[in-house]
Amino acid sequence: MGIQKAEETDMLLEIIIGILLFLILSVLLLSFFIVLTISKPRRIKKEDVYQIEVDKGYIDKTWYESIASHEYKVKSKHGYPLFMKQLIQAVPSNKVIVMVHGHGFNHVGSIKYIRIFYDLGYDVILFDNTNCGESGGNVTTMGKKESDDLESILDTVVFLYGSGVSIGLHGESLGAASSLLFASKHPERIRFVIADCGYSDFKKEVAHQIKRRFKREVPLLVATSNLLCKFLYQFSFDEVSPVHHIGSDALRNLPILFIHGEKDGYTPVSMSEELYAIKKGVKELYLAKNATHAESFGSDKQEYARQITLFLEKK
Repeated sequence: MGIQKAEETDMLLEIIIGILLFLILSVLLLSFFIVLTISKPRRIKKEDVYQIEVDKGYIDKTWYESIASHEYKVKSKHGYPLFMKQLIQAVPSNKVIVMVHGHGFNHVGSIKYIRIFYDLGYDVILFDNTNCGESGGNVTTMGKKESDDLESILDTVVFLYGSGVSIGLHGESLGAASSLLFASKHPERIRFVIADCGYSDFKKEVAHQIKRRFKREVPLLVATSNLLCKFLYQFSFDEVSPVHHIGSDALRNLPILFIHGEKDGYTPVSMSEELYAIKKGVKELYLAKNATHAESFGSDKQEYARQITLFLEKK
């Protein structure tokens, strides 16, 4: 009987160990999938994005293709080239808006916004983030390298226009977070930021995406995904969370307009509300009714333009 009991105990122990190993392996595989989704998005061809935006009525081809422009290859701080396009006013301007696109997209995704600024006398700078479009790099870092990209782009803008140039940033989603992260490091280099549907805390954003996919909260997946990002790509979720920087006194005098769709199920509207609440000094908040993620412009183009125009007139 003793031998049989020992054998049963050993078998039970083997089963438990097998289950634990299976669970650990499952968590690691799911975390690896999450990290790959974050850091290795599929590159979408600019021609495909252009056609999608034209079909939506977001791009007036005749107007856009009539604007004088120049294209550049800018060397990033990390050694690879960044694609940049400069759209120029008929009358020389010393005001420039730099457009920062979202995750897995390219500069074409920002074209829909540019007429607002162009009509207000701004030259426009479009560019492809690290690991997007025609730029180099093979890892998306959710704002770490992307904010460095912005520094390289701004260096080029100052080279082209001189030190007296007035520069603003408009970012969408990841582009909004990158713009806010850049602003927290270099507030003196820009005149304003427009942050459209950016995340406040990337750890919470990942947790939200996991809940959307699996219909439940899985804190362990967030933690292991964060560790894998640190190990594989040298950035942590806290590093790329604007909420940790937006309350800085250094940003007090930098005007920031936060924009978010009230029905955004991808990045909750509460994230822009949180950033707005923490930010000190000059700030505005525009919540677009019935708009989903990155669709505040599409839901009401005239109101979107009006909000930006009012914001720029106040600063």
